[in-house]
Amino acid sequence: MAEQNIMTQNKKMFLRECSIQGACNYHHFLSGKVFLVICEDGSENTIRFFNKDFIHLSGIKSNLSDNTFFESCKKNQLSEGNILTRQKYNFLICCQNR
Repeated sequence: MAEQNIMTQNKKMFLRECSIQGACNYHHFLSGKVFLVICEDGSENTIRFFNKDFIHLSGIKSNLSDNTFFESCKKNQLSEGNILTRQKYNFLICCQNR
């Protein structure tokens, strides 16, 4: 079983704030957009950004569905209770001193 990282209430509060700001930026700069990437060998790839992809890119595990997590963040309605205590990733770097 993969190692689990336990989030304190303070870390959850910080992740909540980061998620809300991140969703605003994601909505403004990426959501619904398609980017064409042209590689050195001339091959072309498109990258699409959907609302449901935000939670995956954040790395946060939540009790909300993918779309609901994004909408809750965007509307500043995400609560610490929506962020699971056991996370896959160690958010220690961004949560230092919290």
